[in-house]
Amino acid sequence: MDKDLKQWIGARVEDDTRLGTVVNVITPTWWWVRWDDDEVDRDVHPDDVKVL
Repeated sequence: MDKDLKQWIGARVEDDTRLGTVVNVITPTWWWVRWDDDEVDRDVHPDDVKVL
């Protein structure tokens, strides 16, 4: 995964807790994010993160 994207998503999640908490990096192209609102695990593609 692009280093800048990893830094961006890390800062984004840290700055905006509404995105939930990044639990683990499953593969270089997929992230697992825990959503506090509905308490379920969802896989989110990095390309989709910026529009959340």
